[in-house]
Amino acid sequence: MAGACHAELGGAIAIAGVLQDQPLDEIRAVLAAAPLDLVQLHGREDPDYCAAVEAPVLKRLRPADLARRPAFAGCRILVDPGSGDGVGIDWQGLGRGPQSSLT
Repeated sequence: MAGACHAELGGAIAIAGVLQDQPLDEIRAVLAAAPLDLVQLHGREDPDYCAAVEAPVLKRLRPADLARRPAFAGCRILVDPGSGDGVGIDWQGLGRGPQSSLT
């Protein structure tokens, strides 16, 4: 299905595979089966794991984990509290406005 969507949109948008704590072999299988532009990781993946993914990585970090950001130098960062409760991020508490780029 991802291939059909990508072809229909003519590459106008990036297609991401959103994964969490999958074995690296499963990520490789997903990448072989689908034309993903990037892999979005939402679990406990460490920097070495992220570096082993053979596609650009968007790594989710919780606001409390932003001090670890330098270890994920090869990744784009998505700041997400991960609670799923709809409560927004306190951007001022992070010391950055919502318009700032954390990457």
